[in-house]
Amino acid sequence: FEEDGVKINATLSPFSLAMEAEVRCYPYYVDMVYVTRLVTRDGTEKAVSLMGVTGGAGSFGPEGQPQEVSTILHFLLITDIGSYTAIRMGDYEIPLS
Repeated sequence: FEEDGVKINATLSPFSLAMEAEVRCYPYYVDMVYVTRLVTRDGTEKAVSLMGVTGGAGSFGPEGQPQEVSTILHFLLITDIGSYTAIRMGDYEIPLS
């Protein structure tokens, strides 16, 4: 997904959600996790921060601005990925294919 200078890569599996973002608004990976939701077929959103445990990293550019952040969230239970249509990260929505 790429829009307005923001690049987001996300991979959803029944066991985990991996995300990488080149975006200046998330200085730390936990900030990105807290605003990320899985969108169900009926439009309901489910906060991924409540679905498992996470770890990640971030990098800063020469001016000290956030540059890139990445994380992997390991689900506590096997997740039925067929029941989700998109990943919503803040103002951005990435359709699942």
